Amino acid sequence: MVFPAIEAPLYLTAIGEGDTAPLPPGTARVESLFVTVGSAIFLALLAGAVVILIRKHQRR
Repeated sequence: MVFPAIEAPLYLTAIGEGDTAPLPPGTARVESLFVTVGSAIFLALLAGAVVILIRKHQRR
C-alpha cells in the first residue's frame, strides 16, 4: 500500500503572511533595515539605563 505525499495546506503555510503573492523587490532590505534600526534603538536605551544606574549608584 502506497501513501501519497501529504503537504501542509496552503492556508496553514500562509498564516500571518496575508497575500501569498510575490513580494516587491527590496522588501527584504526594508525588513532588515527595520530590524537594524529597532535593535540600535533598543541597545541605545539599554546603554542609557546602564549609565543612569551606574551614576546613581556612584552618588551613594
